[in-house]
Amino acid sequence: MIENIVNHFASLHPFFVHFPISFLLVYGLLALARATTKSKRLAQFAERFEGPFIFLGTLAASVAYLAGDSLSETMRETKAIELHESFASLTLFVSSLIFALYFAESAWNLAKQVFAKYEKTAALANTIEKRFAFGRVFALFKKARSCRFAVVFLATTLLTAISITGALGAGIAHGQGVDAIVSFVYSLFGF
Repeated sequence: MIENIVNHFASLHPFFVHFPISFLLVYGLLALARATTKSKRLAQFAERFEGPFIFLGTLAASVAYLAGDSLSETMRETKAIELHESFASLTLFVSSLIFALYFAESAWNLAKQVFAKYEKTAALANTIEKRFAFGRVFALFKKARSCRFAVVFLATTLLTAISITGALGAGIAHGQGVDAIVSFVYSLFGF
């Protein structure tokens, strides 16, 4: 019974993988646009939609990762599958890190808005932010998210990881010669 459920879940991996690819690619492009554009309108648009895309992408990547992990137990281990798993892990790690930055900043901003309604608690929030470690951590998260280099580095790393993961997965499912990008990625790793 349990084995049938696990096998059915694993068989849905091809269905689940397209959601994180699309959400995380859109997030990466929005983050790069926000970090590199001179257009204030484009930067505001990108910033408004980055959060939902990284949240949905990380959530979908988690489900796809779990389904893929179940599926890999039913397959013969190859170098391509090992690399696919490694890049999937990197993708999930980077997207989770970026999501943690968004969540921490949003939670802290919400707390400060609640504190701001009351004069004494507003002063307490400012004291916490300036003097205590977790207030400094939230301030560091906010700086990392607004630092162009950090945004460009994380977005580029995420885009690269998700692209390689997708290409390796496409090669596993459809063969190494399925298209030029998959063939190129496979040739990078000596297949």
